[in-house]
Amino acid sequence: MKRDGLTDLEIRVLEASRKTDFGDCLIDPQWSFSVCDASGLNEKGYRGVVSSLVKKGLVVIQDDEGKGRFRDMVFILTENGKKLWE
Repeated sequence: MKRDGLTDLEIRVLEASRKTDFGDCLIDPQWSFSVCDASGLNEKGYRGVVSSLVKKGLVVIQDDEGKGRFRDMVFILTENGKKLWE
């Protein structure tokens, strides 16, 4: 994985997105809570890291039900996010 310009916590979350209980984010979007669980971060810390990844254009968080609930949100790697593993 390319690590240029990424913090240790950003790397931790990106790597966790590849090994959730539901699969690998390179293949399919993952539930955000499952990425959080796999990262070992608490929800508040995870949200901060994900916010940074979104600003860098590596991740998109989608609220499928539009309710703003953490458990309903989906973690999606953008094309730039996927390129980190090339």
